[in-house]
Amino acid sequence: MKILFKSSNGARLTLIDNIVCLKADTNYTKISLYNPYKDEEKFDNFLALNNLASIEAKIKSNPNFFKCHRSCIINVNYFVEFNSTKLTIIMMNGMSVKLSRLKKIEFKEYLLSVVDINYTTPSENDISKLI
Repeated sequence: MKILFKSSNGARLTLIDNIVCLKADTNYTKISLYNPYKDEEKFDNFLALNNLASIEAKIKSNPNFFKCHRSCIINVNYFVEFNSTKLTIIMMNGMSVKLSRLKKIEFKEYLLSVVDINYTTPSENDISKLI
């Protein structure tokens, strides 16, 4: 599914799954995108003329997005690390995002719901059976 953002140059169309992070900036939104077509730097940033609430309404049905703060929404597909003492989330593009204290438990529960906690690393015996 795609989404259209208004920008100072006109408009920008992108796949919703390529959105890494959305950060409110008064009536605008700073958007970080994954761009698989670039050779070097795989992430783009731009300022959309849409406010965060209007974008949130369009992506609300997508379970990959988590509102970690009143001014920030992340795509958990690009989540790398969570520091529970500093309440920060590190994204794949290196961006550090603050997690609201009120959202800490909700985020941990969300992570547990999307991560397979029953996964175990295969032993050498298991691997030899596959060969």
